[in-house]
Formats: sequence, structure tokens, C-alpha cells
Amino acid sequence: MKIKRLQVNNIRSYEEMELDFDDGVTVVSGVNGSGKSSLLEACFIGLFGSKGIPKNFVLSDMVRKGSDSASIVLEFEHQEHNYEIAQQFRNNPETGKAATSQTSLEKDGELIADHANLTYDNIRALLRMDEEAYRNCVYIRQGEIDILINAKPKERQRMIDDLLQIGKLEEYRERAKGARTGLRRHITEVEARIGDHKDEIEKIESHSPIKQLNTLKEKIGKFDLELNDMRDKRERAKSAIDLILKQIETYTEMEKQKNKLMGEIKELQGQKSTVLKSGSDSRSRILELEKSCHDLSEEIGMLQREIEIETDSDIDVLLENARDEERKAYTSIENIKTDEKTTLQSQQNAKQQVDNLQKRQTDITAKISRLQEQIREKENASSSSEMRISELQKEIDSIYRQLDEIGFDRKKSENLDEIDDLIVNRRHQFHGKRVELETNITRLSEQIAKNYALIDKGFCPTCGQDMHGSPINESTETEEKELDGLKKQFGEVEAEEKEILAKVELVNLAKKYRDKITGLEHQIQLAENQLTTSRSTIADYYFQIEEETKIREQLQEQLEKSSQDISSFGIQLENLNAEKEKAELQHKLLEGKLNQMKRLSRNMLEYREMKAETKHLHEKEKELQEKADLIEKQILSQKKHVDEIKRNMGENDPIQLRKNHKKLEMAYTGLSGEIDRTRSQKDEALVEMGQVESAIERQKELKDRLKLFLNKKTYLDGVYKEAEELEEMYLRLRADLRARNIEALDRLLNEIFSFMYTNNAYSRIQLDSDYELTVYEKDGTPLEPKLLSGGERAIFNLVLRCAIYRLLSRGLDGGAYNNEMPPLILDEPTVFLDRGHVHQLIKLIDLMRETGAGQIIIVSHDETLIDSADNVFEVEKDPTTNISTISSR
Repeated sequence: MKIKRLQVNNIRSYEEMELDFDDGVTVVSGVNGSGKSSLLEACFIGLFGSKGIPKNFVLSDMVRKGSDSASIVLEFEHQEHNYEIAQQFRNNPETGKAATSQTSLEKDGELIADHANLTYDNIRALLRMDEEAYRNCVYIRQGEIDILINAKPKERQRMIDDLLQIGKLEEYRERAKGARTGLRRHITEVEARIGDHKDEIEKIESHSPIKQLNTLKEKIGKFDLELNDMRDKRERAKSAIDLILKQIETYTEMEKQKNKLMGEIKELQGQKSTVLKSGSDSRSRILELEKSCHDLSEEIGMLQREIEIETDSDIDVLLENARDEERKAYTSIENIKTDEKTTLQSQQNAKQQVDNLQKRQTDITAKISRLQEQIREKENASSSSEMRISELQKEIDSIYRQLDEIGFDRKKSENLDEIDDLIVNRRHQFHGKRVELETNITRLSEQIAKNYALIDKGFCPTCGQDMHGSPINESTETEEKELDGLKKQFGEVEAEEKEILAKVELVNLAKKYRDKITGLEHQIQLAENQLTTSRSTIADYYFQIEEETKIREQLQEQLEKSSQDISSFGIQLENLNAEKEKAELQHKLLEGKLNQMKRLSRNMLEYREMKAETKHLHEKEKELQEKADLIEKQILSQKKHVDEIKRNMGENDPIQLRKNHKKLEMAYTGLSGEIDRTRSQKDEALVEMGQVESAIERQKELKDRLKLFLNKKTYLDGVYKEAEELEEMYLRLRADLRARNIEALDRLLNEIFSFMYTNNAYSRIQLDSDYELTVYEKDGTPLEPKLLSGGERAIFNLVLRCAIYRLLSRGLDGGAYNNEMPPLILDEPTVFLDRGHVHQLIKLIDLMRETGAGQIIIVSHDETLIDSADNVFEVEKDPTTNISTISSR
């Protein structure tokens, strides 16, 4: 990941600010309280929204006082894609409450998230870390440099495990444990269901349902025999009833037919009257149409004479010709208008082009002036760089003369580390020899003192007998001579050791000179790079001036041509206007003739339609008379049919038929009631049989479900065992990955440590399985980091952070990061460091840059860090407005 651009509005002390970031080391400098750290906070909040707000702060603290809105736009590049996050906030200065109003995330210009939670999830997935992991690894806030080491063991384990992407395994293990607990609950529920099913099956079997079912089937059979006999009797009664009903129905039907025919006769008589009236109406309409046709004929003759056409002319052809002439005239007008509009637009375009060309000429002239001013600035900067290089070289030569004065020429000063190693090894040798001499001197002194004590008592020191004949005197003299020799050697060793200490001090002084030379040479290199860049930029500016001058000359040629085009278009517009007036007059004449032709055509069409309608009415009058005659014949036929129905109806007596029907209905009803009572008794038996059958079916269903529950219990027992094995597997995998991470992290820690602490008092660092850090002195003495000095503890913490950063950037065993780590961000890392440790910090930053950190962003006012940076921005705050601004240095 590479941050490309940051834009803020009303954030902390910034009213408006936009900043572009480049690769390499970028230092943001400025006095305390100027707003340096606010830039880093803006980057952090830009990525993670409100979740990136510092502890003990709220969102309204991040909005500039008195503002009702604020925004952060952050552009960055990740895995060859460009992303842009926009965070917008609203604020109420009166209540002091603020909230996120809108958040969006774009990828290569396409919107992929349009609210805060979705944007946060996308960023966390892209970076493979949340805001806490980001803060613990890549964003080292001021005052939080030792948060990992000072954290409680469990919390430190969690933080580092999450950074190294193995914290998820503990979450998966907890899920497996939760699944196992849930399975245990399901197994208990299934076992309870199995017990319930067994109890219910035993209860059903205790009532002998099969025997009950057979008894009920015999009872239902008897009811069926009785019902069949009663149904036969009822059917015979029903047949008699149907016969009488049929006779009654026949009489009723003939009565309906008679009434229907009488109604039809009346309707036909009405139709006849209606037909006769329609004939009368048609005769009146015929007379009216004949008068209208006469009037239209006279008007048609008049129009033919006005437009001078023959009576037998084809009016449709003439009308179409008139339409064609009118359309052509109208089209001619429209074409002239189109040409006029096109010409006018071309004239306006030419005028606009003249304005644009003049503006471009003005812009180019201004640009050339700016380039000339920038050339003068770059030439002044080049002169300053050359003077700076000369001054730095003189200072280096002066330091080399000081080295010569203390006995170190240029060749020796280049081999100071080897000389230092030889002196240190020699010092260690004398130190060991001095300790050995001290031990021997102490031993001999104690032995001699013991001998004299025994001699004073008169006893032999070896056998305890009387001193007569003992070699104690001779032995004591020998030991005293040996003691004198040891003391002499000890004096010589002390003298040589003092001489070595003096050399060590001299070498240390020479190393300080050498380090100063290295720093000055680095400044010379930076100045030479700036000089090369300035010269290249000057050449580029001269080339741009030459190119812009050519463009300005080409624009002048285009300007002259466009002015000529404007005059030409004006002449064309005058000619087109004259043509349009002539065409409009011609169109007006043709349009009048066309209207007369249309009126004539309408009249002739109306005349033909009236003639056709008159003919149709004559035919209709004849048809109506024929229809009236036919209706009269139908009326006579229907009257004959009515007389015939009356004769047939006199053979049946409907009153006697209804009395017989009533007697049969009473007998039928009594049989139906008896059948219903018997059927009710049968239904009760059927219900009881259904209950027994349901119990038998329930018994079968329970046995089938019991079998399913037994199978389910077997399955759940197997899954429960698998969940136990899965939980143990996640536990083993987490332990294995942590061991491998610790091994890789320990290796990187000591690699960085060795690079920074060459010839220092510490030999190595050890990281145990709980991420506890132990520092070892040169003599093997272990130390806890909290026992170190403030500066050393800060450096050790930076070493740990950088080791984790490098491990993630490389990807453990081909991991997921693949050099796509976010920039390493350090906020005031030199707060607790003295000058020596600041030099070590610069070495650490150089190492991180060489080993894959594409961007390193540092907030600091330390001049040493500023001089070693690739890019420097300086922050200043106006004391009157309290607004911060930033500029490139």
C-alpha cells in the first residue's frame, strides 16, 4: 500500500490542506503544537473512519472549532489498483456533538462502498488488519511506542497473534467449542425424545388396538345390512314420487309454452309497428338528402370555376399535385433556415475560437513568464547547493586533519571497527588475566596468613603435630616469593590495561569524528542530488519555453484564419436572408390554392356519400315493407299453435296429482329419518374405529420416528466427537503457527538488533513462547526491557515493531501481504532518545527502507532525521488565526 494524496477540510487546526506523498522517507517537521501529528491522525481516520479517533477523544474534537462540517479524502495505491476514501462529518458547535454524514470508497474510479460500515469492512479486508492492528504495527503514535512491551502478557499475545494472522484460530477454536456445547444440548434433547416415544408406544399397546378394530368392523357390517333394506324401500317411494312429479311437470310445461306463445304474439305485433314507423322515417330522410345534394352541387361548380379546372378533372390527382408544390415550397424555406442557422453557428464558433485562441495565447505568455521565474529560482538554488557542497567538503577536510592529529589517517579511520574489535578483545584478555591474578593473590595471601597462624600456635599445618621438623617455614617463604611475583605481574597488567583504556577513548573519539564525516558525506550526497535535479529541471524548463513559443506562433496563424472566416460567414447570412423572403412569398400563394383544393375535395366526397346514403335508404324502405308482411304471417302461425296447446291441457287434473304427491312425500320422509338414525349409529362406530386406526397408525409412526431419533443420536454422537477433534486441531495448529512465528520473529529481531547494536553492551534478544522479550548483556546476563534506560527501551520497542512489520511484509511461509504493507508511520520517535540513539534510529530507518518499506512517514522536529529524509514538509501555525499550513522544504 502506498499513500498518494491527503486532502482535509476543517480537521483540527487545518482549514484546508492538500498534500501529495512520494516514496521513500518523508519527514513532517515543525514546532510543538503546530499540527504535525494531526496529519497522521487524519490519515488514520481517513482509513478507518470514527474507529480511528484517538483514545479519550470524540469525533467533535477532530473538527476545527466553530465549523459545522469537515471532510477527509485519502488516495492510496494497493496491489496495482487506485483507491479513494471520502469521509464527511457534520458538527454542531453549540452542542459539541459530531457525526459521520457520508462515507464512500472508490476503486479505479468505480464506487464500491457508499456507507461507513461497508467502507470499514472493505479497508479491513484490503489491509488484512483492523484499526488496532494497524496502530500496533505500522502507526506508532507519540507516547505509545512501548505499548506492546508494557501490555499485560495475555493482551500482548492477543495483539501480536492478531498482527501475525493467527488470532483467528483461537476464534475458530471457540466456535468449535460452542458447536460442541450445542451438540451436547441437541443430544440431550434427542435422548429425551427417545424416552417420550418409548413411553407413548407402550401406552398404545396396553389398549389392544387390533382387537378393538375387529369388534367395531363386525358392528359396522350389521348397520350396513339394515341401511340397505331401508334404502330399497325409500327408493320405491322415490320412484312413485318422481312419476307424479313428472306428470305435474308436463302440465306446468304446457302452461308455460302457452304463456310464452302469447307473449311472442304480442312482441311480433310490436315489431310490426316498429318496422312500419322505420319505413316512414326513411322516406323523410330521403327527401332531406336530395335537397342537400342539390346545394352541394351548386357550391362544387362555383369552386371549379374559381380554381379554373374542368368538371371531369381528377380532383385527387390535382389535390396531390397542389400538396407536392406546397411541401416543396415549405421545404425550400426550411432548407434556407437550416443553412442560415448553420452559417450563424459557424460564425459564432469562429468568434468563440478567436476568443479561445486569444486566451490560450495569454495563458502561454503567462506560463513562459512563470517558467523563466522558476529557472531563476533553480539557478539560485544550484548556486546555493554548490556553495553548500564546498562548505561541507571543507568541514570534512578539517575533521580529517583532526583525525591526523590524534594519529588516525584516512586509511585507519576507515578501519576503526576492526581496530576497536582488536582493542576490545585485548582488553578482555587483560581483564581475564587480571581476574586470575587477583584470585591467585587472594589464595596465596590467605594461605600464608594461615601458615603464620599455625606457626604461632606451634602445630604443623599438614599433620597437626608439633612444629619440630615441619617444612612449614620453607613452604611459607616459597609462597611469599610467588606472591611477590604475582603482585608484580598484576601491576604490569594494570598498567597495560590503563594504556588500552586510553586507546579505547582515542578510538571512540575517532569513531565520533568518522560518524560526523559520514553524516557530512550524506549531506553532500543530498546536496549533489539536489544540484543534479535542479540542473535537469532547468533544462526541462528551457525546453518547455521553446515548445510553448512554437505553440503561440501556431495559435497566431489560426487566429488570423478564424477572423477571415467570420467576415465570410456574414456575407453568406445576408444572401440567405434574401432567398428566405422570396421563398416565403411563393409558399403563401401555393398554400391558398391548396386550401381551396381541399375544400372542393371535401364537398365532392360529401356529395358522393349523400348520393350513396339516398340509394341505401330506398333499398331499406323496400326491405322494411317486406319484413312487415313476414311478421304478419308469423303472428297467424303462433295463434294456431296456442289453440292446439289448450286442447292438450284439458286431459290431466293437477289438484289430484298434488294430493298423491303429498302422501308419498310423508312416507319418504319417515324412511329418511330412520336411515339417518341408523347412519348416525354407524358414524359413531366409524369414528371410534377411526380413533383405533389412528392409534395403530400413531404407534407405527412413533416406531418409525423412534428409529429416526436413534439414528440421529448416533449421528450427533459422531459429530460431537469430530467437534472435539476439530477444537484440539485448532489448538495444535495455533501453537504450531505461534512457534513458527516466534522463530521467524526472533530471527528478524536479532538481525535488526545486531545491525543496530554492533560493539554495544548487549549481545542478543530472546523471544519466548508468550512473546516475552529478554535482553542479554555481553557477559550473558539476562535483563528485562523495563530495566533499560528510556532511550534504550524506546529503541528496543522500535526493533520489535520493525521486526513484526518486516515479518508481515515478507509474509510468513509465502503469506498474504507480499510487500503490500501500509507505510511505516512514526510520530515523534526521538522524544526519549539522546543523540547517540537518534543515530541508531536513522540506521534502523535506513534498514527498513532497504528491506521493503516503500514509504516511511515520520513526524519530528529533529534536524538529524530531517537531513536524512527524502521528502520534508514543514508545518506552521498562525498564532492569530490558529490555522496550520504545510509547505515543501
